[in-house]
Amino acid sequence: MRRALKELTETNTISILSLSKAYGLAGVRLGLVFAKAETIHQLSKMAHTFSMDHLQLATLITLFSEDGKNWRREAIKDTIALRYHVESLIRRILPKHEIQKSQTNFISIYAKGIPGGMLEDIVERTSSKFHPNIGLLRVTVNQRTLDGLNSLASEGGSDR
Repeated sequence: MRRALKELTETNTISILSLSKAYGLAGVRLGLVFAKAETIHQLSKMAHTFSMDHLQLATLITLFSEDGKNWRREAIKDTIALRYHVESLIRRILPKHEIQKSQTNFISIYAKGIPGGMLEDIVERTSSKFHPNIGLLRVTVNQRTLDGLNSLASEGGSDR
């Protein structure tokens, strides 16, 4: 790790690691910057513009505390369980469609052959995104998606 950071700082690379999306904290703008010392010095001249408020500091302290480690472990287990349930419902509603392999909180399905009304229902009830240019339905794994798919499955979603 140290060598990789050294290589980053010896090039003209600025690497920014955002904790906001990694931990589902979209409202908390918090990140780390790795760059050459002189680049950091130049950026530090503007630091007062981007100072951290109490919420950001509390978030940072909490995420890297012992409680934060436990929370991250639980959050990962919960997300994996939720993904399993969402995938199961998709397989029930769209039994002939293959779910693309992924290790993320998104599930991708090629939409070819999904009836238009069914596709629209899935997008509307789950806030999923359909990318018509590549024919891909991208479903975010969250509670809203699970609820929307549950309602479709209870209506006999695969019969449409």
